[in-house]
Amino acid sequence: MRSLLTRTLLLGGTVAAAGLLTATTALAHPAPFTVTAGSAGSGTAVAVTGTSGAVAFKDTKTGVTLNCTASSLKGSITTGSSNGTPVATVNGTGASFSNCTGPAGLKFAVTGYGTWNINITDSTSGVSTGTVTNIRAHVVSTAGPTCAFDVGSNTGSFVSSGTSTVNPGTVAGNYTNSSQNLAVPAVTAGSLGLWNVHGSGTTTYCVAASVLAQGDPASFSATYKIVADVAANNPVAIN
Repeated sequence: MRSLLTRTLLLGGTVAAAGLLTATTALAHPAPFTVTAGSAGSGTAVAVTGTSGAVAFKDTKTGVTLNCTASSLKGSITTGSSNGTPVATVNGTGASFSNCTGPAGLKFAVTGYGTWNINITDSTSGVSTGTVTNIRAHVVSTAGPTCAFDVGSNTGSFVSSGTSTVNPGTVAGNYTNSSQNLAVPAVTAGSLGLWNVHGSGTTTYCVAASVLAQGDPASFSATYKIVADVAANNPVAIN
């Protein structure tokens, strides 16, 4: 009897677990997704701003990091049904990065280029996962010896100087409805690449193999709070 009871309990537990797994799996879904933004009607292009605290660009081969204290992004997301590619866009040229410091304490300016695409591939319980693609940026020291590089894809080869010639890069990201946070964690280390790395004068640390080098893999990490520019269009949600 005890053995029978044990088997029954185990079977019941297994069935319950299977049911929970099925229910959890059912919560995840691919496209199409539904985008809402406060009181904005379906088909409305909603202007949004993303603000972040600390951000980091890291050469994942050498471990050298360029840190910024804050960043902001301007973009647009359209309400209604979306296939997720993209679900929103960011004006890369309008991206701003504040108080950026890199190797040897040099201060840097970061300039984005083009339109960055936010793509969603799956949504589970209010958390949407995907990528930010078409990323290109230029980083250059603002005083002292020149230290500069372009950020783009982690594959390919150097063609010529200038961000426009660099293949765009991609990073993984996720958006959480409850917090309105777009997180770009450094979980895909080396998903970006450094190109056109160069220095000037007697300073060589910028291009030393142990610091920053042509073609080195790189990562970017930050968390942006996404808020619609018009208060009535908050909160922005993807389901």
